[in-house]
Amino acid sequence: MAKLSALLDACVIFPYCLSDVLLTAAEEGLYQVYFSRRILDEAARNRVKEQRMSEIGAQKFQEKVIQFFPEAVVEAPLEIEAMMTNDPKDRHVLASAICSGVNIIVTNNLRDFPEIALMPWNIRAMSADSFLGLLCDECGDDLMYDIVAERAAAYRKPFRSQAPDKIPPVTDLEMIEVLAKGQPNFASRLLSYKYGNGEI
Repeated sequence: MAKLSALLDACVIFPYCLSDVLLTAAEEGLYQVYFSRRILDEAARNRVKEQRMSEIGAQKFQEKVIQFFPEAVVEAPLEIEAMMTNDPKDRHVLASAICSGVNIIVTNNLRDFPEIALMPWNIRAMSADSFLGLLCDECGDDLMYDIVAERAAAYRKPFRSQAPDKIPPVTDLEMIEVLAKGQPNFASRLLSYKYGNGEI
């Protein structure tokens, strides 16, 4: 079976936990990830706009992602973008997907990618929830749970009154709870895998 490949839209790179899980899955070789600099810039710009990241932090974020995934960066010529018939503000995303050769766009703005605009290019749009479920199907719930647990351990709870070395890491369940807000089916699947035997 051919290795999965997908282009990530800015709206699934913007949320910290979601993008961490998606990018870690790519780093682990579960699928080949693609994005454009324009997509990354939009995600970083929105993090700054929502005061989740400073401008310097946003620049470092983009540099780090490109450093980890240099082969993932794809840029579509303007003439290809002009041929797209989906929502005008996301035509660059579809054009980048075509140029990268993927058949999946991971986006939570599904209405911006109607099927009639995707069919000529043999591309489908999937929500992050559905794509993460697909990774579970392809690679196993256990591996996806391990990835979420790994990312959870990298976060610290925002208790400012404590010294940094005393702040406990985010637990697996807390990470899944955050993911459940936008990816309920994926979160439910992880919980069923971990606690399906009734042990909590």
